[in-house]
Amino acid sequence: MELLEIGQYGDMKLWQIGLLVVFLVGCVTSPPEVEAAPESRVAYEEAMELLSKGRQKDAEARVVEACRTYPDCQRLLFLRGVLERSRFNTFAAGQSFSEVYALGEETAPGRAAAAVTTMDMDLMVEAGFESLRGLISEHPDEILIRWLFAIECREHRTHSLEAAQQYEVILEEWEIAPVLVHQTYANILTEALDRPEDALKHRWLAAELEPKSWTYQGLANTLKAMERYEEADGVYAKLLELAPVDSDFWRQWGTCLFHMGDYADAIEKFKKAYQYEPSEVSSLLFWGRSLQLQGRLEDGFSKYAESFVQEPEHRYASVYATLSKLYGYGTEPNYGKALEYAEVLKIGKFPVSGEALRDCIGANEGGRHAPLMAEKNEVMFAHLRELAGQGNPNAQFNLGKILRWGVGTEADALAATGWFEKSLNGGLTESAVELARLYNYGGGGLKADAVKSFEYYRIAAEGGNTGAMREVGRRYLMGKGVEPNLEKAVEWLDRCGEQGGSLSQPYRLLGAIFRVGKNGASKDWNEAARWYQKGSDLGDATCERLIGNMYEEGGEDFPRNIDKAMEYYQRVWERSPRFHNGARALIDLYCKCDDSSYRDPKKAIELGLDIVEKNPKNTVCLKALAMAYAYDGQFDKAIKYQEQANRMGTPAHFKKPPPDKTLELYRQGRVE
Repeated sequence: MELLEIGQYGDMKLWQIGLLVVFLVGCVTSPPEVEAAPESRVAYEEAMELLSKGRQKDAEARVVEACRTYPDCQRLLFLRGVLERSRFNTFAAGQSFSEVYALGEETAPGRAAAAVTTMDMDLMVEAGFESLRGLISEHPDEILIRWLFAIECREHRTHSLEAAQQYEVILEEWEIAPVLVHQTYANILTEALDRPEDALKHRWLAAELEPKSWTYQGLANTLKAMERYEEADGVYAKLLELAPVDSDFWRQWGTCLFHMGDYADAIEKFKKAYQYEPSEVSSLLFWGRSLQLQGRLEDGFSKYAESFVQEPEHRYASVYATLSKLYGYGTEPNYGKALEYAEVLKIGKFPVSGEALRDCIGANEGGRHAPLMAEKNEVMFAHLRELAGQGNPNAQFNLGKILRWGVGTEADALAATGWFEKSLNGGLTESAVELARLYNYGGGGLKADAVKSFEYYRIAAEGGNTGAMREVGRRYLMGKGVEPNLEKAVEWLDRCGEQGGSLSQPYRLLGAIFRVGKNGASKDWNEAARWYQKGSDLGDATCERLIGNMYEEGGEDFPRNIDKAMEYYQRVWERSPRFHNGARALIDLYCKCDDSSYRDPKKAIELGLDIVEKNPKNTVCLKALAMAYAYDGQFDKAIKYQEQANRMGTPAHFKKPPPDKTLELYRQGRVE
């Protein structure tokens, strides 16, 4: 069996279950190993001597050769498994440990093999560590078991101090020690114990013992962590000679040069990283940041935008693009676009009030784990203030929003109002809506003023903002900040609806005031139906349902028409199966219409099954189906669905559903 440097992973075998059994059963002490041929012992000692001198490759070759000659030598097979495991080749090590186990399950090597194999299956990991501790205590001179313990600490990212202690014992025992002792110990010292200075000597020695890309990478990264960038730069150069197409190495070299302030060379390295791995957007982000620090803000943002397009849900792609648009850093300020970028991550529940933006700012301020962060927020905020001071209306608008909601700074309604006014004077009518809202609610030192709020809404409405059109119409109806004027209210609400604003809500509102006769409007169902019909023509299901209600009820000068009511209810259901009000209204008519010619419980059941299939967790739909069965005389099914609805609609703290008079009627075989 050849030793490999790179870990291989495959499906675990049945023999590992046997090892698990041995590990679980265990034994109090390890019996002596079966006496091996003297020659095998010589081969073992030779391999251990090579390891002591740091010649791990030579030791591995000697062990492979000896295992072919002496396949029944448990100690040689155990050494082979440990060497394979040191290179994190768990599959090959597992095979070797299975042979160790077969030659003696209760010896120290056999028990260690069982423990490690179980741990490498992520089973009873802590029990495995305890077993290895016991073996070390029982056999303190077994250096290979100490090594296995330390390797497993690294594998499972735990017990790092104990691992360091074991490595120190190993280093005292061996003259130089194998490359993987130094490399893995250095990894623990650097990553788990934050002792890069102690790790550095082991990095140098590992690179000297085995000058491979992985040893040079560890050395370079440790030097970079210690801010010894010029030395790290030289090591990265050697590293890339050994692995010229590895994108991670190019990117790591780029970050080193970045920290040295050599942005031009850093950009070249990030370009290489992106060339070899175009799917990794981090290279684009770091490239963009380097461009920004060269003073090429627009070029830098173009890389941020490119990374966002390529992988919108990449946290830092979203953060960088968001902040650039929020602060106008390298791009034209655009608050709406900043929100769009931020909302992709869904990290803010209320993006309109700035929560998503606050999260992005927090990610930037607290993102110390990212190799390169976007420019500090205070720098970008100062940049936005400068743009706003130069008269950029978009920058003034963004600054107003930031100050209004306290996004990355203290909220200041008065200052926000001033910037919105400047932005409005600069031609950005969107600012009028913000001013209208500020004066509507007041607060933060700003006095509420309904008249000013209305005037700003009117300015925005005249500028084409459909939301403002609806608000102007509503205020003319209510007389809020302006004298009531039904004619103007109708004009603005109709204009809003015609321009597709607010999901036809203007037509719902107009229909409502004429249906009941309020806000200066006379009660006129025909006029109400006309407005509802305009909403229906735009595809608004609510307007269609309301017309259906009117035809079902009938009114003065508006004859009742059940056929028309059913037509509109059917249209609602067909337009949106999730919008089940129309279907439930039909079920009511099929079951309870006072004109018996329209009653048809079978159709009600058919429709009820349809709405429950499309809305299986909706209690109202379940109750509608129960009613349909009840009116058809199928009370067993009516009871079933009514009880199901009650269970689903019962709060968790109720031990049982509250009393249900309808259910009691069904149990008595009656309907309302």
